[in-house]
Amino acid sequence: MHIERGVPGLDRLVRALGEPTRRAVYLAVEDARRPMTRADVAETVGISRRLAAFHLDKLTEEGLLEVH
Repeated sequence: MHIERGVPGLDRLVRALGEPTRRAVYLAVEDARRPMTRADVAETVGISRRLAAFHLDKLTEEGLLEVH
């Protein structure tokens, strides 16, 4: 993962992680230290699979997570 330095990078991080559920999704994946499915994330965070997918897609778009 590459995070830009300066204001553009900070804006991107705030946009991506400023939302509490999205931040919880990100932390769940990072804490797992293993690949997780959308269902795994949903169960870990306590949200629907559809909502987990939405937030995972946003985190991927921002370059904070990779999809395999």
